Amino acid sequence: MFFKSIACGAIAAAAVAGSLPGPAVPPAAAQEVNLPVPAAMRARAAHGYQAQTLKELRWIPAVPHRGTYATGALAGDSVGNLYAWYIGHSGKIPATLAVDWNRQLERLWKRKLQMSDTTVVHDTGAMLVAEYERLDPQRMSLAEYQRIADTQARLVYRSLDWAQVGEFYFADKRTKAVDRRKLALLKRVAKQFDGQALIAYAGAELCPTSGRFCPVFLDFLLRHGGRRYVESIPALGDDLTSFGPFQFTANAVYDVGNVPTVGNASRVSRALPRSLRLPASMTLFRGNDHLRGAEIFAIANVAMLIRRLDDGQLATLDSIAGSRHVEWIQFVAAAHNKPEAAYAAAERWIDANARKDGYANCNTASKSYVHKTSQNYRALAELASR
Repeated sequence: MFFKSIACGAIAAAAVAGSLPGPAVPPAAAQEVNLPVPAAMRARAAHGYQAQTLKELRWIPAVPHRGTYATGALAGDSVGNLYAWYIGHSGKIPATLAVDWNRQLERLWKRKLQMSDTTVVHDTGAMLVAEYERLDPQRMSLAEYQRIADTQARLVYRSLDWAQVGEFYFADKRTKAVDRRKLALLKRVAKQFDGQALIAYAGAELCPTSGRFCPVFLDFLLRHGGRRYVESIPALGDDLTSFGPFQFTANAVYDVGNVPTVGNASRVSRALPRSLRLPASMTLFRGNDHLRGAEIFAIANVAMLIRRLDDGQLATLDSIAGSRHVEWIQFVAAAHNKPEAAYAAAERWIDANARKDGYANCNTASKSYVHKTSQNYRALAELASR
């Protein structure tokens, strides 16, 4: 197996320099080796225990996650590229499809290692593959995942110390006074980022196409591969330690040593209670970290935009801050990939009175992400209405 090829040690030691020691092993954990897998999972969950090393994961036997599944609305469509990597099938999708999810996740990470065979990438992939083989894959529908995303987005919004966010982004360098008008605009825009917006954003990162096919495909992955599979998929478009539904890198999430840069989600994360803050390094992201990270990074990018606007632009923004849902999530997806181009495009959009459906015409640098995000958003709304 993939993880057997490396030494059993703490993951991402180089990234966190030993500053994030794992929790002590709970007394019951040592007994898990002789438990059936479901009982082992329950024992681990009861103690709130998260394995920190590959050696610890060997207490739980590997489970084959594979099967033959009805493809439903996917049947008849042809796939290649990333879709083929995700399900192990290229070409026309049959009415039933056999998938070995363990093997596919291992293949994905081996492909990632061909792009970046660093210790951190190698160890992160090994840990994620081992966890997927041994822990609950958390199978669910896309609708269920969207509800979880919605809960996490609203939790972040409610829990942020907005006064601290204002100090991070809108404080006068000399007087330290916070521009309350800009902070109020940020809160109005951020309130729109819900589960539907985050899933549309995730689809733009994971799926090479948009529209109806993307959410239906994600639903297939979540129902059969499981949430843990989707949240373990490595990004195959860069050579950094990036994985999960939003494919974050250290450019978006990193809080080791110095204070994070203002455009980094980790800066906003510091305004949350400690229990909700993002892990210091992408290597440690699991579960709801991905969803909270997307909400937090969206807020950081909107803050970066607002801080550069003049009075006239702020007046226009004030008139539409609580609307233009599609345009705002388009902006967030674009800023994820090319932030400066996204900010400049947003200024052009605002200067043109922030017309509905106007942001796409102002951003050619991230045209595909902008288009995919809006199409995903509308497809999700259509699916929800059925």
